[in-house]
Amino acid sequence: MTSIITDSFHLTILILRCVGLYYNGKQSLAMKIWKYSVYLLSVVMVVLALFNLFVEENIDMLQLNQLVVFLAEASSGVVKILLFMKNGSRIKKCIHFFGDRRFEPKNEEEKRILDECVRLCRRNVKIIVGALAFTDVIWNILPLWNPASALPVKIWLPFELIPGSPTLYLARFYVAIVLTYDGIVTTSLEPLIGGLAYHITAQIKILKYNIIYLDGNNTAKTEIGNRSTTNYKKVREKLIQCIAHHNDILIFVAEFENCFSWCIFWQLAGTTFGLCFCSVGMTWVSPTSVNAMMFFVTYAVISLQLFFYCHYGTLLYEENNGLIDAIYMSPWYKYDAATRKIFITMMECSKVSITLTTGKIITLTYDTFTSVLKTSYSLIAVLNNYH
Repeated sequence: MTSIITDSFHLTILILRCVGLYYNGKQSLAMKIWKYSVYLLSVVMVVLALFNLFVEENIDMLQLNQLVVFLAEASSGVVKILLFMKNGSRIKKCIHFFGDRRFEPKNEEEKRILDECVRLCRRNVKIIVGALAFTDVIWNILPLWNPASALPVKIWLPFELIPGSPTLYLARFYVAIVLTYDGIVTTSLEPLIGGLAYHITAQIKILKYNIIYLDGNNTAKTEIGNRSTTNYKKVREKLIQCIAHHNDILIFVAEFENCFSWCIFWQLAGTTFGLCFCSVGMTWVSPTSVNAMMFFVTYAVISLQLFFYCHYGTLLYEENNGLIDAIYMSPWYKYDAATRKIFITMMECSKVSITLTTGKIITLTYDTFTSVLKTSYSLIAVLNNYH
């Protein structure tokens, strides 16, 4: 049986494998050289763009907006990739936590829940990667519509870019590689992290179902001779399994926070500035221009990245809040005192709030998403007044 994690994130894992961030066993020397070389090229371009921001005297507002949007997204991406490279083995174990055999579906309802989770994760990966590929193409063809701009992103270079010269094409090739690398790799992490959050939600749904239907039909009755008795021992065994399942979920949430919390934090920081300067850029260009399309598509993709985090963080929070309700909805009143004590223990355990945070500071909810939009709009007002 194929792991549900592999089914959910096949495309993401393939992308990470191609750039050396995901591997089985010991990584070859050639792949290590490739991994660090491409990452170094990305870091160098961020430094060159940042240096150009401070030394360029004649930069216009359009180029400034493009440069800041690139720096906001590329800087957060560089940090996220570094965190992934630093904790690669631990992150890989976290990714495949729910791929263990003990989380395989045991009945039709569990299978239905997991199949729906896998379907949504695969859909999200395709949407995000497809949108990013389209955005990457638009950024790379910008010089074709704006001859005054030699490169899609204005960076500092120690030589002049002469039209038609080999150095110009070499510089464009370098920028294209970095834009594609930063975009594809960092953006493919968004549906992976958000999808893992949704897998937590799916496991809580399964847990709630198993609690409500401990005996399979919610009656907990078996016939022994002419008497109707409750099979307390069997129910207690299933309830203990539910408690173990809940503990596994809590363990994964803690590991998820340790692996991805700071990745989400840097994405949140980059998104705030990226949305702001994309919005400002759209107000300063013609609505029918390629630059307007570039800013609009970039704005949409950046918003979608953040929305994935906040959406699945909210779903997880709401699903976990319904866990106590599921315990109350179960036929706990039909069981003996020993079984009811186990129910009480589980009620106490379910009081532990399961939330996803960014930097272990800000909770990922719809409120966080709207707060980021409000903050970016406030920065827009300040920049427009300055302009």
